Amino acid sequence: MKSIFTKTNVALALVLISGGVIAASSDWEAKSVDTTTAVSANPVAANAGIAGALNILNTAATTSTGSLVTQAVLTASGLANVHTAYLTAYQSTISAASHVANISEANALITAANTSAAPGSSAVFIDKSVAEDAAMTAYPSSMGSYFTGTGALTYTASGMPTGITFNGTSFSGTPTVPGSATSVTVTATDTANATANSSFNITVTNTNDAPVVASIAAASLAENAASGASVATATASDVDTGDTLSWGLSGSGSGNFVISSAGAITVASGASLDYETATSYTITVTATDGGSATDTTSLTVNMSNVDEGGPTIDAATPATYATTIVPGHTGTIHTFVATDPDGDSITYSTVTTGFSINASSGALTLSGATATTSVVVVATSTGGTDSHTISVPVQNAAAAIAGSDTVVASQLDGVLSAAVYTDLTTNNNCGSNGTTSCLAAFNAAKATTTCVLGGGASATSAQTATYVSCVMIESHTAVAAAISATQSATSLASASCDTSIVMPIPTTCSHSQWSCSISSGTTPSSGYAMASDNSSAILTHTYSGTPSTASYTVRASLGIYTPAYTRDYNYTISVPGTAPVATVNEYTASFDRAGFWNSCLSKGGIMATQQQVKTKKGWSNWPTTYNSGGISRLYYRNNASDDRTYNQQCSSSWSGTRLTMVALKPSGSPTISTINMRNHGSGTRLQYINASNNTANGNCRTSGGGTGTYFCDLNTYSCD
Repeated sequence: MKSIFTKTNVALALVLISGGVIAASSDWEAKSVDTTTAVSANPVAANAGIAGALNILNTAATTSTGSLVTQAVLTASGLANVHTAYLTAYQSTISAASHVANISEANALITAANTSAAPGSSAVFIDKSVAEDAAMTAYPSSMGSYFTGTGALTYTASGMPTGITFNGTSFSGTPTVPGSATSVTVTATDTANATANSSFNITVTNTNDAPVVASIAAASLAENAASGASVATATASDVDTGDTLSWGLSGSGSGNFVISSAGAITVASGASLDYETATSYTITVTATDGGSATDTTSLTVNMSNVDEGGPTIDAATPATYATTIVPGHTGTIHTFVATDPDGDSITYSTVTTGFSINASSGALTLSGATATTSVVVVATSTGGTDSHTISVPVQNAAAAIAGSDTVVASQLDGVLSAAVYTDLTTNNNCGSNGTTSCLAAFNAAKATTTCVLGGGASATSAQTATYVSCVMIESHTAVAAAISATQSATSLASASCDTSIVMPIPTTCSHSQWSCSISSGTTPSSGYAMASDNSSAILTHTYSGTPSTASYTVRASLGIYTPAYTRDYNYTISVPGTAPVATVNEYTASFDRAGFWNSCLSKGGIMATQQQVKTKKGWSNWPTTYNSGGISRLYYRNNASDDRTYNQQCSSSWSGTRLTMVALKPSGSPTISTINMRNHGSGTRLQYINASNNTANGNCRTSGGGTGTYFCDLNTYSCD
């Protein structure tokens, strides 16, 4: 016989029936039983068999002070000794008749249980905990380990949490509703429809669910709506009972709105809702629950335009036009600028006679006015108008000149030639250094000028131009005299030979409207030029080493006036010198023989002697040939006492002269040829230095010549 068990809430008894043992356990654990004596195949169920027997045996003694009959007593004594056990427990507190009756009833219950068996459980179901919205792992893997009985058993279950199902073998599913432990009962049914139950708990723990925000229909709002104006209301649901939601707004322009804890969306304090800036806003509405889970929806707020009024003319528009203009002026006097808060189109107009304005651009122009006028300009849009009054001074140049008014550039436009107008009104080339405003100089000079404006206030343009030129020439002449008086001679600390010396000039020469030149009559007579930037004069000076003086005149001209204004500035500059140094130089040329002598004189020296030639060439002895090193013929001075100032005495023949040159001609061995002079016939004349230190022609000449090498004894200076 096998044993089957079921869980109950009361103690179960162990009863010996006909020598067999039937066992059950309150904790679902299997117990060993004695199967040596045959009993019925199926065990007893709750409230029958041993359980019923114990109930019967103990009910009669509920008022007894003795101990209850326990499973342990029955297990130890067996049914045969139940009377003894019963009496021992209750100590004869009840009658023997009652005892016998109780025993009989208990025995009947046990007998009935043995003859009407049902399935029993043989293992423990374990309580389960599953997170909300999380799938439950199938449980158990097999029912065979929890119930046993005769024939095939079928299983049903009840009491499962929402989302958990039982498929007849195991539990599975995803619970959706959290809560406390739920008791689940499993019922086993055999082929005779007998049943046994077992229960365990499934607890669904809470998992935070994100809120769900409902969509919000697009809202309409007038621009410039007041703070607190209602826009829309956001709503959301949350399956988590008791969860509190908070709200937020984000996205471009969301700062113009606020949302309350209840989801009410309104216009924020300080909002800038301008239809001309943005015609709509798309913002994100976010709901956040206590577990930081969120959901969002989009809200579109469409703005409607509200007319905000008419245009406003720029506050910086002057009350008086700063420049006096002349009748017939064609340029723009002032361009008006206005703005409309709605961006509406603006048109400009004026009803002031003598002026016109461009309706679109706002450019104000003269159209006939001849005197200073207050001009009213009106800006108009669909929202209204704005106006501004500007005083425009109108006066011709002649009227300004004839009076004490200051002449402005616009009055001279079209009156003077282009060159004079530009110089007078734009360039700053007047004054002592050529950097002062010429128009300022003109206005200063006209107060004391001796020039006369022909025609007075009604002068023609030609008369006005003549007057302006007269005043400016008069002004420049006075300024030029002052410039000349401030100049002084400059002594150069040093000078260079055969190089450029920078010489001073008037400061006006460096300005674009002035032109300067070096006048004739300079010392030295040539070599002067103006620097390319008119900052100085350059003297290309052939320096002899002797101290000298450079004298020159600089003429400055302002040629834009007719007649041209000019002024001369005279300078005298001292040029220092240095002592000469003797030197011998070698030359090769083709001359008539006198030409070799004359060449040395022209170089400021005299032909060198034989000894000077030897020293120059580094010869210790006089060479025996002269055709080496390119020398084919050599000339030197024969008489060391002869100098360049010697006044040669020539004879009528080729002999008898004191001044000679020697020509060494290589033909085989060197041939020395003395060159004699005579005072008649044609040919190159022999030169000399006269008392005035100038080269002059003598009355002597030489014969012969050709290509030769010659040496000159020169008095040179450190810069040569």
